[in-house]
Amino acid sequence: MININQNIPRSALCPCSGQAANFAAMISVDEARKTLLAHVSPNGAKEYSLDEAPGRVLACDVVAGTDVPGFDNSAMDGYAFAFREGLSRYQVVGTVRAGDWPEDPLPEGKAMRIFTGAPIPQGADTVIPQETALCIDGVLEFEPGVVLPGANVRTRGSQCHVGNLVASRGSECTPGMIALLASVGATRLMLFEPPKAAIVATGNELCAPGTHLRPGQIYNSNGPAVNAYLRRAGISEIEQHAAPDSPQSLHALLGDCLQRNNCLVITGGISVGEADYVGEALKQLGVDCLFYKVRQKPGKPLYVGKLGNQWVFALPGNPAAVLSCLNQYVIPVLRMVMGFPPAFPQAPKFPLAEDWKKKAGLTHFAKAEVRSGSVHILGGQASFDLLAFQRANCFVEFEEHCEFFPAGTLVPCHPW
Repeated sequence: MININQNIPRSALCPCSGQAANFAAMISVDEARKTLLAHVSPNGAKEYSLDEAPGRVLACDVVAGTDVPGFDNSAMDGYAFAFREGLSRYQVVGTVRAGDWPEDPLPEGKAMRIFTGAPIPQGADTVIPQETALCIDGVLEFEPGVVLPGANVRTRGSQCHVGNLVASRGSECTPGMIALLASVGATRLMLFEPPKAAIVATGNELCAPGTHLRPGQIYNSNGPAVNAYLRRAGISEIEQHAAPDSPQSLHALLGDCLQRNNCLVITGGISVGEADYVGEALKQLGVDCLFYKVRQKPGKPLYVGKLGNQWVFALPGNPAAVLSCLNQYVIPVLRMVMGFPPAFPQAPKFPLAEDWKKKAGLTHFAKAEVRSGSVHILGGQASFDLLAFQRANCFVEFEEHCEFFPAGTLVPCHPW
């Protein structure tokens, strides 16, 4: 047991407890997921316009404000008439188009030319498609039996009646859902608010793409990667910052970001190096650590914490590890914050195209490509190597305790 009053180097301390970090303190991938599920809840709700709704989640049920359809109407172009058994000859006395409203009842034995969506004239109950009938000199004729009574009429309220529940709390506003909500007259919706996010990429070596690299510098790929992932998840209010390896400036920047945002994603500076100051800064800011270090590769030094309802994710600095941690933890949590169901998605399984080996003790997330019904593990699995992402369409999850996975093994493939 280590005496925490001893003069332990700052870099050897665990950001969660102040005690010396060690591998035994690491948690499994499953334990990390369960911990996150136990602490996540959706954001509050706010009223948005229908135009702002795509990709967001309903915070309240929605009921229809009108019958849909609001009147009996034609399902196709043709002729409307009152069906009478044995009668297959009608005089055509007019035309009704979508947007028209015929006032006079249709006399018995008469028909009207009608177009898709047009209201059924009063007194009519059937529409025969134009391609199955013949109209010559204003007289409609068709073979007996080619149309049934009530055919091709969309009756009032056949989708829904006013007051009917049409969309439930927790439903995503997909394009189809938007069409449904518009059809019942919805214009303002109560939706779960997406988080406001700040991205902080740490490291003296980072340089913005497009600027001149000095010796020892690298381009910052982590900030753009996190930004792209968050935007694809439906988060639009995002700050981006680069932070030097300075405890004072890092503390000030993180504190400033937490003043304005309810999600903070940090890359780099969370390991145990002499210049890794993120854990100490978060502790000083009062962030409550949920866990630090997961038995996984890449992305072992992963920190997740909360400050009230604010989420803090401190990811490793290697870019492939950043993308893996975003895929496995950050995006699922933020989707739950945005009102999506509280669960980590069940990854589809595909057979391995070739044998795969690893050491036991860590769950591996490998860049991979699903094609032709099987999954191919790509070259360039090092956590700094991004080249495989030009082809990768998933991460394969290799179970912690196994070492050998023969070709044909069904493995979880997390789309990314």
